[in-house]
Amino acid sequence: MSQDDRRLPLSAAQYDIWLAQRIGDPSPVYNSGEYVEIDGPVDAPQFEAAVRQAVAESEGLGVRIVEDAEGPHQVPAATDWTFTVRDLSDSPDPEAEAHAWMRDELARPADPTASPLFAQALFRLSDTRSLWYQRYNHVVMDAYGWSLFGRRVAEVYTAHVTAAPCAPPRFGTLGDVLAEEARYGRSTDRDRDRAHWTTRFADRPTPVSLPLGGAAAPGARRETAHLDVDAADRLRSLARRAGVNWSNVVIAAAAAYFARVTGSADVVFSVVVTGRVTPLSGRTPATTANILPIRLAVDPGDDLLTLAHRVRDELRRTLVHQRFRGEELRRELEWPAAGKGHFGPLVNVVTFDHQLDFAGAPGRPHDVSIPPGEDLVITVRAEETDGRIRVDFDGADSAPGLDDLTAHQRAFLTHLAATTDGPAHRTPPGRVT
Repeated sequence: MSQDDRRLPLSAAQYDIWLAQRIGDPSPVYNSGEYVEIDGPVDAPQFEAAVRQAVAESEGLGVRIVEDAEGPHQVPAATDWTFTVRDLSDSPDPEAEAHAWMRDELARPADPTASPLFAQALFRLSDTRSLWYQRYNHVVMDAYGWSLFGRRVAEVYTAHVTAAPCAPPRFGTLGDVLAEEARYGRSTDRDRDRAHWTTRFADRPTPVSLPLGGAAAPGARRETAHLDVDAADRLRSLARRAGVNWSNVVIAAAAAYFARVTGSADVVFSVVVTGRVTPLSGRTPATTANILPIRLAVDPGDDLLTLAHRVRDELRRTLVHQRFRGEELRRELEWPAAGKGHFGPLVNVVTFDHQLDFAGAPGRPHDVSIPPGEDLVITVRAEETDGRIRVDFDGADSAPGLDDLTAHQRAFLTHLAATTDGPAHRTPPGRVT
């Protein structure tokens, strides 16, 4: 069988993403997008060559999804694709023009049967500033995969520009990743993971629900704000003194905020995990990210350190069992009710390093994915270049309570800053109304 005749199954993560696109109306929410802000000169032909080399090395990108009588599967797709290069240096507002182009491209409904399932573009804003845009159908790439792919492009580009030897690719093959998942599906590890989750949530607790006001309207939006350097430093310092990761403190603050808003002492919400527990999955661009529930007991008298340690212990159990798919848990327990896609609000703390270097020109990534709009999504990530912590709140546009998303974000930021300030580090008591 030739390479072009190969027929590969979908991974569990891919299948559920494909199914969501297959049974729903075409939607851009399955597009994952980012751009990298590059400060320094960029050799466009060398950059394109580096991107094309990295794409060729990423077997999972060069596929399309095919459905026939035997169900969906993936096959190698045509290797021809367009790398868009636009010189906007003479434009009155080159950055605005680039962002308008990216918004239009990202807003096109995702089609999992199309080929290619990605887009690449480079915008030259000036002699010393460029934007590199990437868009993927989520069926072939997740955020961790972006970071692997971006680092490889930076590595290859730097080698080409500096005439240094280029390290060989370290990516695994798609076939190897799928074979590894198949072995997991037949293993006692999967049985153990299933038992953990079905026991932990056998009582089907009600996930947190934050009021966003009004009936959901088509579309979604994102509100972005930052913890300033002083507040971010206090958060990191508190985490170090407590012997926990700063992400544990953020999740603890989110749990305390959810408890405060809802008055609940049994707080259930969603977290994002990479789903990557093996060396192979850890070095291969693909879609493995998983959304799982986290359950925490929260008392108004808990100080933040106590709650952060509780988060750490709960996350350790979660990560041990993270390969069991959240979609499978929902189907097996028929929970949560009303067909919700997540287990309440989603908290995603991005801790992996995504800073890039292109032959001495630093690259700062910016996520521009379309918010899903189903529930509140809180994404927190460190801004390595200036020490701040970025906090994105994504949610559905709603009427008449359009300002509720902004109000929740401001309240959470105030709460997060307050809970890391002062010797007690106590969660503010009471309920928000």
